[in-house]
Amino acid sequence: MRAAKPREPSLKPQPLPKLRSPGKNGKGFETHERPKGQKIPRWYLGHGIHNMADGGASTLIPLFISGPLGGNVSQVGVVSAAASTASVPAAIGWSELGDHLEKRKMFILVDYFGTGILFFLMGLAAGFDQFLLLNILYGVVAAASVSMGTVIITETVEAKRWTKEIGTYTEVGGLGWILGLLLGGVWLETGIRLVPGLDALRALFFVLAAASIAAGFFAWRQVPDPKPKPFAPHHVDKLVVFQGRIVERPRYMPLWMYRRRYHEAMHRIRSSGDSVPKPMWLYFAATLLLFSGFSTVYTPFPIFLKTQVGSGWLEIFLLYIISAVTSAVMYSRAGDIIPRLGERRTLLVVNFVRVFLFSGFGALALIVASGARPDAHTVFLVLFALQAAVGFFWAFVSVASTALVSRCAPPGTKGVNLGIFNAMISVGGIAGALVGGEVANYLGYSAAFFAGVALVVAGMAALAVNPKLDSLGMARTGKEWKEPQ
Repeated sequence: MRAAKPREPSLKPQPLPKLRSPGKNGKGFETHERPKGQKIPRWYLGHGIHNMADGGASTLIPLFISGPLGGNVSQVGVVSAAASTASVPAAIGWSELGDHLEKRKMFILVDYFGTGILFFLMGLAAGFDQFLLLNILYGVVAAASVSMGTVIITETVEAKRWTKEIGTYTEVGGLGWILGLLLGGVWLETGIRLVPGLDALRALFFVLAAASIAAGFFAWRQVPDPKPKPFAPHHVDKLVVFQGRIVERPRYMPLWMYRRRYHEAMHRIRSSGDSVPKPMWLYFAATLLLFSGFSTVYTPFPIFLKTQVGSGWLEIFLLYIISAVTSAVMYSRAGDIIPRLGERRTLLVVNFVRVFLFSGFGALALIVASGARPDAHTVFLVLFALQAAVGFFWAFVSVASTALVSRCAPPGTKGVNLGIFNAMISVGGIAGALVGGEVANYLGYSAAFFAGVALVVAGMAALAVNPKLDSLGMARTGKEWKEPQ
């Protein structure tokens, strides 16, 4: 739990349109026209299949640690934090290498095939140390394609169609993620019954490995590999992060969308002192606290469901699915509502509600720890409602938090500010994973959930004392950008 969401795009295979280059379109791009009636380019389907594997693994990994490996919730936090830590420098390194080699497709193949191999090896892992190493490698490999699909779109499609194309691409990935969660739950529930003695958790890794490798072969044949095009400097501002986090989860990878060739220009902007206004630094601190809190809550959550609540495999995956689905439904609506309320106020309101929702997790953990055993169906319905609400409001958090950066960044510095923003999300995910795992292990699950609540409240406080964010950036009246005094 990498902001546009699934809108049930058609996944029916279509012939891949040929890349045409009748000449420049006036902006340095070749157009990539679709035949009439074709909904999505066929190569997006590989992205959806790969995300299906990643989605299933997102919940499987912590359950596998606490199950066949006999680990504890603290080790779940260590694995999540280690994978995220490895992904941060890896994402930068892969991006640098991609620009140096002027290749994109090969990095998508590295991710898809590499992930498939690592999932297969995870299914064979005999001890925690092996599994930890494989997850660190997974963090490195998964970072290879974190922005390559988006970059391919910006290099094959004219600029005015970027938003629509990248939105569609991300929607396909989001749908794949949800299908992966559903596949995981159904497999774990039925596999044990159909094949007595089957280690369903290990076998699921093999299924997900096959899906990721299949996505790799599909990408090998279908993903275009255009010659990278140079961007004029003014295009930097248009490379906003469209590829937002698909669902809320404890592992985040940075989305570095401005490229190495702009480093000198960005350095000159930073030297002027106008790159990151003072209110933005306080906002980045708030982001760090908020996302640390989210990760603190969700790192031990699947282990709590399995070991304390006694939820079945399918129930656990359904709880994650409902959160993803409600987020998906609300993304476009959130985009309509947030401008009227304002990004900062939106974040304050929705996180105020989420504090009560996370506190509901903590209260339930206290009831379970006290020895009381509520009716299992009642507990599931309560958790289902809480998760649905968490996903509903997560859509507002995801859209508003990124939109605020895009609006408040001075002209020509969106790449820098979005880079810092996503770095704070990554660091918050790492810190929260460690805090959530350790607190749950030594003080109990209720303490971990309330620790997450405390971090979210601290983040809200940092937002509340930063009203200059409301007037920072391009005024809604159309005035030129200036930093408020």
